[in-house]
Amino acid sequence: MCYANGVKVLSTVAGDTKTNIVKKANGDICFQETGTTSIQYVYDPDGGLVAGIVVNNLTVLTITCLSPGSAPGTVGTTTDTSLLDPQCAAYAAENAPCATGTCVW
Repeated sequence: MCYANGVKVLSTVAGDTKTNIVKKANGDICFQETGTTSIQYVYDPDGGLVAGIVVNNLTVLTITCLSPGSAPGTVGTTTDTSLLDPQCAAYAAENAPCATGTCVW
């Protein structure tokens, strides 16, 4: 998927695991995420694990932030987040206007 602002997302699926690689407009990798519908891991541009996200239901996430390079299962700072919270709703509305564009990965 490509956006008019130059950001690009490449998604691949293997079995029940989906991987997204997000590139900045300049072509540098911003981050990568991989996981299933119930748990995802987020990696920095160098491939270091920085977060784990547990999807409790469609609107509630448990996010654990980790030190870069941590192993899955490492204890970190955990926050429960509801996408229905006003703070999240404002963020979602602010970022919703991303328009798709054309590009080459």
